[in-house]
Amino acid sequence: MVYSKESILESKSPKAPTSSTGGRPKENNISVFTTPLIPKPRQTDYLKTLVRKELQLYKNKSNIFKDLIYILNKPEFLFACYKKIHEKPFNNMIQPGSTLILNLSNSIVKGKFNFTNLSANSKIPLIHKIVLKALVTILEEI
Repeated sequence: MVYSKESILESKSPKAPTSSTGGRPKENNISVFTTPLIPKPRQTDYLKTLVRKELQLYKNKSNIFKDLIYILNKPEFLFACYKKIHEKPFNNMIQPGSTLILNLSNSIVKGKFNFTNLSANSKIPLIHKIVLKALVTILEEI
């Protein structure tokens, strides 16, 4: 049985009896709350979708991945990794075409990017976080 919004609002009263199981107001043994639960649509993870598409491009006939450095080289992918690290809107310090992302992309493809020795108590620089997130995302999808 389907109720309209108006009939539900009219049927609610301050002294409506409640059920012993759920504590919901009842009226004539029919729950007042009859709206079916609609599942929320799943939000697709943009970063994982991007990696899946890119991995298909670098897989050969025998299902071996080659040239994965070119996935790390893409500025769109590095920016998506940055957005995944900083999902809160006030942390949008870097823009998609920023020189930090472009320089990082160029240093990766030229082989000049290196992880510096960090002590256990020091903070990891943002550039290292972006590269680590990129590597972890690729390895999770493989």
